[in-house]
Amino acid sequence: MASGLLTGKMTRERIENVPSDDWRHNAENFQEPKLSRNLDLVEKLREIGARHDASPAEVAIAWTLGHPASRRGTKYDEGSRPTGRSRAT
Repeated sequence: MASGLLTGKMTRERIENVPSDDWRHNAENFQEPKLSRNLDLVEKLREIGARHDASPAEVAIAWTLGHPASRRGTKYDEGSRPTGRSRAT
């Protein structure tokens, strides 16, 4: 889930407050300008998810599973193919 970014739990404030020895301080996706783009993407995922009662992470996973490139070279059996989603409450 992109090191926590796509979960929707990582905010700019939370990222700024990670411990100084956290590897994300040096990670490209947590540095500008990528950080702003990534946080904007999460907001778009959150908006889509709100319409479908899904988290940003669930939207990202659904997109990945529906994207043809994610299946290239992979064989699914019927038991592993997603048939719906249930949400733990």
